[in-house]
Amino acid sequence: MLYLCKIWPAIYFKTKREKMMKTISLVGLLLLVLMLVSTQAMAVGIGIYGGLGKASNARVRNADLKPTAATEESHMLAGLGFVLDTAVAKNQLFNYRLNIGFEKWNWGDDTLQNITTAEPLRFGIYNTFGFGIIRTRLIRFWLGPQLGLTLFTEPATKTGTFLDLFQLTDNNGAFGSTLGLATGVNINIGEKFTVSIDGGARRWTYRYLNANPTQLGERRARTHEYYGNVSVMFRINDVYQKK
Repeated sequence: MLYLCKIWPAIYFKTKREKMMKTISLVGLLLLVLMLVSTQAMAVGIGIYGGLGKASNARVRNADLKPTAATEESHMLAGLGFVLDTAVAKNQLFNYRLNIGFEKWNWGDDTLQNITTAEPLRFGIYNTFGFGIIRTRLIRFWLGPQLGLTLFTEPATKTGTFLDLFQLTDNNGAFGSTLGLATGVNINIGEKFTVSIDGGARRWTYRYLNANPTQLGERRARTHEYYGNVSVMFRINDVYQKK
């Protein structure tokens, strides 16, 4: 009985973590399916994006979760992923932009290391609700709020391998969300292609998926970050029409 009491918390939180991982995977898969289906049912733009950013991070390290032991860190990040937008060139006020991708983080200095080093990775699903302030045949300037869901993973040590990032354990995985403001400009090239430049600021709050909640260590953190992206999109039935 004593043995069961000792191992029960670890089993419970491990099961909870596995369920959360499955949920995140299913949400990402569902969004990708909807993205592919929507291209056949409506006018959209789809493509790829890359970006850079900088974040100021405050981690809470005490076991009781009280924000009294926060430490400030500076991070550089670089990302890549897929993008979908419901109004890239259309003369329409509202647009919804979906970004699904990942960002590679450094270890707390201002220089990005080689992509093969075992630095933290963040997988993100970002939803931007934009409003076209300026809409012409050539450009669309928009801004709006952004909400996101994230999964963060980092190696146990700085000497870990790149593959260690994909082996989530009790202390190196974190689930979180983002809230911020985004703005951007779409530059249309002909009838089919668009180059988009966007950026913004957001607050990222996350919590580590520790198996033992009483173990001393990092539990949660908050980050203020600034980012910029460049996207190249192929437009499907998305054309500007003057009203």
